[in-house]
Amino acid sequence: MFPKLPKPKMIWFLYLGIALMLAGTAHRYVFPQSEPQPATNGELAFHDRTQFWKIQELVEKDPKSVTGITFLTQLGKETPTIVLTDGKESLWANVPGKHDYDLLSQSAADHGVRKDAKFLNAESEYNMPADGGGFVGQLMVSIIVMIVISGAIAWFMNKRGQGNGGPGKHGKITLTRLDQVGQKVTFADVAGIDDELDQIKALVFDIKHPEILTKLGGKVPAGVTLEGPPGTGKTYLVQAISGEGGDGEKSLPVFTCSGGDFVDQFVGTGASRVRDAFEQCRKLRDELNSWVILFIDEFDAVGKHRSGGASGGNDERDQTVGQLLVELQGSAGDNARILVIIATNKPEVLDPALVRSGRLGDKKITVTAPDRAGRLAILSVKIKKVPAADDVDLGAIADEMTGLTGADIDTLITKRAPEFAKKRLVSTVPAGMVTVDSFKPEQYKIIHADIWKALEDMIMGTITETKGRRLDPMLKHMIAVHELGHFVLAYRKYLQNTGKWDGQYGDAITAISILGPSGVGGFVRTVPPHDFKTAKGMKSFITIALAGNRSERMFLGDKTGGCSNDLQQAMRFVKAMLLQFNMSDCNNEGWKLPAISVDQQGGTKYLGGQTSHAAQYGMSDFSATQVDAFIDLFLNEAETEADAYLAEEADFIKWMAPRLVKAERMRFPEIKADWDEFHQGRDLSKAVAFPYLWDDNHVALNLPRVELKPVSKPVIG
Repeated sequence: MFPKLPKPKMIWFLYLGIALMLAGTAHRYVFPQSEPQPATNGELAFHDRTQFWKIQELVEKDPKSVTGITFLTQLGKETPTIVLTDGKESLWANVPGKHDYDLLSQSAADHGVRKDAKFLNAESEYNMPADGGGFVGQLMVSIIVMIVISGAIAWFMNKRGQGNGGPGKHGKITLTRLDQVGQKVTFADVAGIDDELDQIKALVFDIKHPEILTKLGGKVPAGVTLEGPPGTGKTYLVQAISGEGGDGEKSLPVFTCSGGDFVDQFVGTGASRVRDAFEQCRKLRDELNSWVILFIDEFDAVGKHRSGGASGGNDERDQTVGQLLVELQGSAGDNARILVIIATNKPEVLDPALVRSGRLGDKKITVTAPDRAGRLAILSVKIKKVPAADDVDLGAIADEMTGLTGADIDTLITKRAPEFAKKRLVSTVPAGMVTVDSFKPEQYKIIHADIWKALEDMIMGTITETKGRRLDPMLKHMIAVHELGHFVLAYRKYLQNTGKWDGQYGDAITAISILGPSGVGGFVRTVPPHDFKTAKGMKSFITIALAGNRSERMFLGDKTGGCSNDLQQAMRFVKAMLLQFNMSDCNNEGWKLPAISVDQQGGTKYLGGQTSHAAQYGMSDFSATQVDAFIDLFLNEAETEADAYLAEEADFIKWMAPRLVKAERMRFPEIKADWDEFHQGRDLSKAVAFPYLWDDNHVALNLPRVELKPVSKPVIG
């Protein structure tokens, strides 16, 4: 109703005040006094400067320490300007005036102190420096200093503002035309996320043919939220919308920025940048007569939940979110044909008013990591960008990339694999002799081994080629025993898989190594077939995690600190079974907790992070004691199960350890060949060393129960 008056820009008064203070300080040091200063090549340089009253006090109270005083008079002046003392102390001071000169002269005469007088001229042994140029000169210098300091402050603030819309324009924002950056992206370039792509195709169709929705009484979404883990292709999908949403060869215009571009320390700046962003979109829309997309990446930086309460909040962020709400609402009706798309990894922190229906919640698309078919599709697209050899097995690579994203696959094929291929080629030529002509054209190929090494390096971390030569042989043997303990349990469990949903006991093994990245002794890498956890699979995982430590105890007669991460993983799975997945009855003692779910603290939906349970799992002392007893039972069963399998495979571990020490790193086909050689093709699919009495598959085998070491039974009820 009432026009908003512009706020007075008081910030320049602040700059002026700072400049005046700095100018005053500079003037004080440039012109400390208008008094003459001693020159270093005259007699004054051998006297210490002091105050006039101190010389007078010295003459009156201790005349014996003063052998004489000398008054210096500048030519053309009647009154001396400087007085010097000789004797115990050599001092000099400025004479304030004629009255002071008369008093000191009289005191010297009364106390018998010798008095001399000299005149200053060009040939004198005393030098008289300039007096500072007078009042006008000092004033001019002060003004110049103030102008220079003010200019410096203004320049600094202008440079600071250039990153956000131009010199000194804190309320402006710099938007990038995403459709003009890089190559045009179409739907044919998007692979591995078919479900998400179908939703994007429907959105593009509505943009290009809105009349169909209009006749049905519908509207094109005003906002779209893309959420998911990093690297899953959210920005790539926006580029595809731009490439497919335009007319012919022209792409749909897309303005892009980051959520952090709206954030500033000055209250009101963020809201101004929001208004400016939408104003730029409206201007481009009217200019091109086309839809315009405003894509805000990392939106959680600006769209976080507003602070509750009347005070203590972040006023700047709250005002920014408030302005976003106004613009997204489109109350003025002037944001038609402007589609706002946001991307975030942390949807749980966004303000509910922003992501509700009618704003950014009109369409929510969750972009997840691709499954095996999706990974294979992405690999098929990316492999065309490099010279791949015929031996590259994309299916085998896709099998080993569970959980990895499209960005990971792109990095693997276009960056890491070529690096390992280069190392392989260079290693065949003497050092210092390598040139581009050192290899035949057909040698410039990426083979399957290059991709496998690059994948292992990306997942497990960099393992230097010289690490094996630096390790002590006894240490390598200890690591081999530890890792073989993991391998034996993992492979025996894998062999028990029935191929049915309720028969998944172990994951496929891809590699074993006694060399690991920094801080890791070695590893056995497994690949789960899917992200869903079963009770049998989780029980097996706990046993596999503890098998390394039990193998050390059984075959080395001692334990090492290399199992710390194993224990952390085992404890994490035990707590998940008891406190989240209602799997407490998966034990041979018949114990069971009520169906409970305890929230974990920390971490985010897509970014993960450290998570933990509240003190006592958020329960009473009695309930927490029961949970602790179940944890003890589950770990006790896992250790007993590990010991049972390790005892059966003791001869294999003793036989295999030297071979693993020699090889250092083995892929699964290599170690499987050794396994088959030792076991002579024996079928171990039903050789269960520790049967689960709660598992129908194991019960059907009619195997004897394996007793545990004594455990305190909790009080249930």
